[in-house]
Amino acid sequence: MSNVRFRRSQADHSARILAAQQKATEANHRTSQASVDVGKEKVQYFEKIALGTGATIAAIISFVGSSPASIHTPKILKTSLVLFVLGLVGAMYRNWRYPFYTMSVWIRTDAEAKLQVEQCEYELFDEHPEIQILEFGKPVPHDTWATEYEKRKAIAEKNINDAIKRENRIFFEIQIVENASLILIVLAIVSLVALIWLNVGAPTAAVAEHLRKL
Repeated sequence: MSNVRFRRSQADHSARILAAQQKATEANHRTSQASVDVGKEKVQYFEKIALGTGATIAAIISFVGSSPASIHTPKILKTSLVLFVLGLVGAMYRNWRYPFYTMSVWIRTDAEAKLQVEQCEYELFDEHPEIQILEFGKPVPHDTWATEYEKRKAIAEKNINDAIKRENRIFFEIQIVENASLILIVLAIVSLVALIWLNVGAPTAAVAEHLRKL
């Protein structure tokens, strides 16, 4: 009777563990997919910013070139154009650099998965030395395979560490460029609004003052 209860308890625990592993796998898949979707949306977002900024720069240059009236505050106009251009360059650099970040992430993930597979094989062969190891159809001694495994493990860990450093460096660059581009474009918009306010508001204020005198 006790053996039956033990087997039932063991079966229940195994089922619960299997269900938990399945949920964890599904959650990991959803998280990975969400990360990919967010990355695509951010690329599209900065692509739209770059297109909008380029169109704004072209519109400003066309307006200044075709307008017969002189600008009262040309320094603000030049500042706005410079800020727009810098923001455009930042958005373009950000989208150009982002694929290198995703590639570093996938390289690291692939290297970690392969290393985990080899670690599982090593533990299996270490616990069961009676298993025959075959490479290219020929048996390989366990000691030779273990030595080669340690070499492959050292190389894989080095590659993983290099990928992590590269990934962190590119991610830091992207974060800096993203924030800088947004700040530059916001400042450019504020400068442009101030320019319009000063050039359109000045004649309006003069007319109002003239009407008050009358």
